[in-house]
Amino acid sequence: MAAVLDDLLATLAATPLVSVAALHKRHGHREVLRGVDLELRRGEVVALLGRGGAGKSTLLRCIAGLEGFHDGTLSLQGRPPPQPATWRRTVGWVFQGQHLPPDIGLGWHLMQSAALADRPNAAALAHELLARVGLAELFDALPGGLTAAQRQRAALALALVPGPTALLCDDLTSGDDPEQAGEVGAAARALASDGVALLLATHDLALARHADRIVFLHDGRVLEAGPPAELLARPHTPELKRLLATQRPAPHRRSAWPAAPA
Repeated sequence: MAAVLDDLLATLAATPLVSVAALHKRHGHREVLRGVDLELRRGEVVALLGRGGAGKSTLLRCIAGLEGFHDGTLSLQGRPPPQPATWRRTVGWVFQGQHLPPDIGLGWHLMQSAALADRPNAAALAHELLARVGLAELFDALPGGLTAAQRQRAALALALVPGPTALLCDDLTSGDDPEQAGEVGAAARALASDGVALLLATHDLALARHADRIVFLHDGRVLEAGPPAELLARPHTPELKRLLATQRPAPHRRSAWPAAPA
């Protein structure tokens, strides 16, 4: 029995959490995704790098179950996607500028979410979620007093409330603030160490450098993929070379969690 269980666990570990193959998506007559292949494994951070209009957000919306697609396959843990309600508990969504009520502390906002509202240990769970993104000391902080990076990390904590196994993150950083990219990238790495998979759609090279892999999307196609240190140092396609020429990659550095505001 133990050997059978070990085999099952090994199979689960080897099975991608999210897998898309030959995915096509059209908006009217325009083909937005043109045969995209992508895998995301538990505990992995993948940066989906590309300019605006490359198809990054559309791909995330297809994976999240927010949009359908025309051709190809999409699986979660090796199976067809479940019913929408279950699907959206399995795959969480985070986007830039996510609204947080200005007059409610972060912890209280988490406690009012549907998944925590009726639980007697809601406050402890909210504290735990904030700690996972480095905001343990900001339970009572109001969103207006937070930095942009802290607000994005709070949005990550909110997306964790239903217990998803994967987070889809759409343009979390602005691209002109290396410190923000460092803080959000550190939060992503911390969540990955807990077993959460993260797919970061971004045009920000500083954030992409925190990923395990970069997948470069251009005009609805994956043109290159690989570890950041290799891909950014030795790009092969003219499209990626042009993208890199317009940005100066910030050095990859680990970011300590900033202190709580006084």
